[in-house]
Formats: sequence, structure tokens, C-alpha cells
Amino acid sequence: GLDPEPSDPAAQATTRLLELALKRASVVVFILDGHTTPGTKERAFARKLQERGVPTILTINKIDRPSDRAQNVGVSLGFKHTVLISAHSGSGVGDLLELVTSFIPLGTATAPEMKLAFLGQTNVGKSSLFNRLLREERSLVLASPHTTRDRLHATMDDGSIILELIDTAGLRRQLQNAPTLEQQSARESRRALDLAQVAILVLDGSKPFSWQDQRLGELVAEARVAAVVLLNKADLVSPEERKKRLTELGRWMPMVVWAEATWVSARTGENVGYIVQHARAAVSAWRRELSSTELNPILKRLSHHKNLKNSKLKLLEQVATEPPVFVLHIGTKERPPRALAGLTEAAVRQRYGFTGSPIMVRLRGNRQG
Repeated sequence: GLDPEPSDPAAQATTRLLELALKRASVVVFILDGHTTPGTKERAFARKLQERGVPTILTINKIDRPSDRAQNVGVSLGFKHTVLISAHSGSGVGDLLELVTSFIPLGTATAPEMKLAFLGQTNVGKSSLFNRLLREERSLVLASPHTTRDRLHATMDDGSIILELIDTAGLRRQLQNAPTLEQQSARESRRALDLAQVAILVLDGSKPFSWQDQRLGELVAEARVAAVVLLNKADLVSPEERKKRLTELGRWMPMVVWAEATWVSARTGENVGYIVQHARAAVSAWRRELSSTELNPILKRLSHHKNLKNSKLKLLEQVATEPPVFVLHIGTKERPPRALAGLTEAAVRQRYGFTGSPIMVRLRGNRQG
């Protein structure tokens, strides 16, 4: 949102981001309220856009009735292109999109090969890490919580791969007591996991782990995406304390114990360069497929386990990727031991790793015995 004369830190930071956006933009969509007459601020910003020479489409919203259209026909503020729309009904939006795309050169967009969603509590440094990776200020960073309200998408090229980074709002556990806007932000953060291949779970490494961190770990595990855990604020933690915290992490968040955990510092840049490397390794594991021949040694090992000798294990096969799903066929009518799925996952990981990826194991019995 535009504030021509920003006074508080949030408005000033927003204005800086707006300036950066204008430098990168191929076209600007300048939106006005069709129920109000353009005032001094709107006209001042219109002149600013005209001075910059950025192609601009004046877009007048809330044109829901014929009388609204009649009132706003002819409003231009000096811009060549004016479109009347109704975001409520969708009227005119198609015309706006067609006009927007006419300003964008064909073939300039490159589809990202991997999408990373940054997830974490408020003020753990998600947006700072996001900006550090991009090497520019794209996500708003302030000392106050909940400065990121919507998902923010940005594309980066690290020289070998095109990435899409998705910054999300900070989450907290008791959302039912949170303001409506914060609840909406939380839902957007969860949707980001549906869009991404990798969840970048950011924790504040300088503080004890909390129930909120556990809940975030559960969300990542439930999403069944690849994951990397970042312990931010490494510059505030001694080397000895870092080792203790990593041990605590394994006990406190077992649901994502399979993810690579790395100490980083958004302030100093420590280990930030490894984030993409860990994400790529996690996605590679998430997409990895093993043949039955590669799985036979694991099946043999399970068959010789002291608690499974009478289970008649017949076949272990992988039936899906993203995430890897394995099916263990059992030639018995009896219910298999409850720990069998966990033992199978542990055996697969011990032999083939799969660091950064969840693994699903299904047990399938043989009714014929």
C-alpha cells in the first residue's frame, strides 16, 4: 500500500520495497477506488510514475454497477491506458490481464525447477534469510511481529538452477485466539507447503525449542514434502551450545529428524550459501526411486530380524516418489508387528540415506497365508 509521506518504520520500509519493485517492473497496475475521487496523494503518485516512464495501466476498481462506470469513464490522470474492473464480480479483469501481458516480452519467463517455502514462528528470521539468499530486500523485515502477512514469491538463479522462494507469515500455535488477519496469514502459509517441493523450517537457535516449533514440524511432516531445518541466529550461540541444541532438536522434533539441520545466521551470512545445496539434496532424495533388486538386501535383513523371523516377508517394493512410498508384502494372515513399518524405514535410511525426505511404509498382508 502506498504512503507518499511515510513516517513510521513500517511505512518507510514498505516505501523502500515499492521503489525496488518499480525499478524491476515491466508494467505498473495503478489501482484506484472507483467510489472516491482521486485526491492529492493519488495525483502525486501518478506524476511520480509518469516521471519514471514505467508503462502504467490506471485500473479503477469497484465498478460494480452501470452508475459506477458512468462516473469513472474518462478518468485517466494523464495515463494512456485505463481499465474499469470489479474485483468483486470479475468484470473487466480479463481485459486488464490481456493489457498487462502485452507489455511483457515473450520468452522472458523461466519456469523454476524447485520451489522453497520458508516456514517458522514470528521473528525467527525467515524474511531476513529470504532477503539474504536473494541478495536484496524483497521481504519486509521489522522488529515487530507479523510484518509478513501474505505469501511473497521471488525467483532466483544460483548459477545452476532456477529457484522460486516463498516467504510466509510467522505462525503461532493458538490461532483460534489470534486476530482474523493473522489467521488468514497462517492459512496462506499452509497453502505455501502445497505449492513447494521443499519446506525450509526456520527455528530461533538462540532460544529453547517450543510447542509452537513442534506444531510447525508436524505441519511439515503432514505436507509430505522435502525439508531442511535451519537454526538461525548462530552468531548468538557458542560452538559448544550449538552441539547441545542439535541433540535437543532430535529429541524435541522427532517428526522431522530425517531433515538436514544446519546452523545459519541471517545477520552474518554464516552457512546461508549451503541452504540451496541442502534443498537440492533433499529434493533429490524426495524423488529417488529404488528397484526391487536394490531393496532385496533390506528385505533379507528384515527377514533375519529376531522379532520378524515368523512374519513371512515376501517382497519390498517402492511404488511412488515425492515422497518415496514403499510397500512390504507379508505372506501371513496375522497382523504384523506394530513396529515393522518403522523398522523398514530405518533399514532403508541406513542403507540409502534419503536425508531431507519423508518416507512412507505400507504393510500389505496375504489373505492366502
